[in-house]
Amino acid sequence: MTRFLKLLSEINKHRPDLHEQIHDYYRLQFLPMGFTTYHGYMACGVATSIFQKLWCPDYKIQKVELPDSEFGYHNDHVYLAKEGIIIDPTWRQFFTDGRGQGKSDYDEMLYENTNPIFIGSPDQLQSIISKLVRKNKEVFSHSIFDEPFKYWHGMKN
Repeated sequence: MTRFLKLLSEINKHRPDLHEQIHDYYRLQFLPMGFTTYHGYMACGVATSIFQKLWCPDYKIQKVELPDSEFGYHNDHVYLAKEGIIIDPTWRQFFTDGRGQGKSDYDEMLYENTNPIFIGSPDQLQSIISKLVRKNKEVFSHSIFDEPFKYWHGMKN
């Protein structure tokens, strides 16, 4: 938890414009900013750089470029990796779903039963993602997540 709070503090120091954007809008209506509201939206660059500088200088920044969306938005993601271990301080941003307005069983699973900073193998990440996609389908009858592992393309155990 201490690293997480330090990371939030550093993000806010370097990118104060992201202060509220890195948290789930709906959950902020009934919870204070923190562990159970953070997803890191649009902060992968700054969060990953800070994490590398403070705690993991020997990890390399990995960048995944994805095709631009049909609306012209550039889509990319960065995270840290070394010897089959991924560190991603903003992984939750790809699994937010406003249909539950922050209060669904899915939201609870995402924000209260996962760590806001993923550290582990690609298989561990895939396992978490699979559980989230299943829960999303269970709660909302269909999942909105298309190819959810694409943001960590090329990572192998």
